[in-house]
Amino acid sequence: MIPAIVLAAGKSTRMGRPKANLPLEGGDTFLSRIVRTFSVAAAGDVVVVLGHDADVIASVFAGTGVTARFVTNPDYETGQLSSLLIGLNAVDRPGVTAARTPTSRYRASAATRPGSPSGRAEFRRM
Repeated sequence: MIPAIVLAAGKSTRMGRPKANLPLEGGDTFLSRIVRTFSVAAAGDVVVVLGHDADVIASVFAGTGVTARFVTNPDYETGQLSSLLIGLNAVDRPGVTAARTPTSRYRASAATRPGSPSGRAEFRRM
């Protein structure tokens, strides 16, 4: 099983609103597109790390028809590493491979695989 970790905890200060909730064509948001893509790629467990505006992001996501597991990083202001550690702790399975992507990588495709040189998603042996 390959779990996926989506980092969606930041303030999105340049956007002025949660980046995870930005709309895309077809009714998706950045976040729902990423989670849907990981699901199509057969990720066994999609963990979304929330922080700033967690309730707003989770509420919008709930209406998308896509399934993910949410965890919250209370220290999201300390940076992405703190969110990545929260996500890794949530998928704490020794010897698994995990895929990690920030919300801004909503264009990643289901064809991205471990070791892919595309750079659209990162897969690392944990």
